[in-house]
Amino acid sequence: MPPPIPARETRDIYEVAAPAILTTIRAVDPAIRNLVVVGHNPGMEDLAHLIAGSGKDEALVRMREKFPTAALAVFEFDGSSWEDLASGGCRLVDFVTARQLA
Repeated sequence: MPPPIPARETRDIYEVAAPAILTTIRAVDPAIRNLVVVGHNPGMEDLAHLIAGSGKDEALVRMREKFPTAALAVFEFDGSSWEDLASGGCRLVDFVTARQLA
């Protein structure tokens, strides 16, 4: 059985603007290669729009049209650490809404 995945809760991303969330992400240990950030709008939607520089056209269009509750935006970026994460520096790999899964 694989080891448990560490989780960290923080109020640093609650009811704050996208740049504050980005600052919190940039402080993550570079040894962590994959990150799931769960939060509330408008911060999460604004963050997704802030970091999306490219990606699947259809997913980008859907994300920009509406970012509903429980939406999932999956990004990749080429930085060597989270400190490298920048505005427009990510590729949107997928955008999934609860309605798509129903």
